[in-house]
Amino acid sequence: MNPKKTATVLLNVSLALHGAYFVLFMAGYVIQKPIWSIFGVWEEIEQMKPIISPAIVIAVVGTFVLSAALNLTLRKRADRTFGVLTVLFCVGAFLADRLTKAISCVYYSAVAGRLNGVNAVYLAGLHENSVQFIDTFLLIFLAAGLALLPCAYCIMRFGEKENNFSKG
Repeated sequence: MNPKKTATVLLNVSLALHGAYFVLFMAGYVIQKPIWSIFGVWEEIEQMKPIISPAIVIAVVGTFVLSAALNLTLRKRADRTFGVLTVLFCVGAFLADRLTKAISCVYYSAVAGRLNGVNAVYLAGLHENSVQFIDTFLLIFLAAGLALLPCAYCIMRFGEKENNFSKG
């Protein structure tokens, strides 16, 4: 198979996986109340609105948009500088996703306890549990989608050249 064609397939799969993560995570995050029933909810809590952290929304949307932009850029050119940029982006995007969700959940738990009492602390706990529950099932889509970007770059950049590995 042609290396350019293989790289394009990898980029398409990467975009599809990251797109699936984006759509499924955002849908689950915005409509997180059904997930609460798994963790046990009483009537006072059911009446409250779920916490939607702007930081989590911005991180997920930003990561997807930047990933799509890098994906489209790699289709056009695979310069030497894009290899470093691709790896730094993938590592940075994964760490930003993990840290944003962790810090946001801890922040809401701490602020809710000081400002709004026991019900708000329980709500913040449900928010954290919901994020972790959704992320547990969808993290593989994000990780695989990001991991395929450097793979596609390497195939585009080095796929046609002979190397020691191709000699056997």
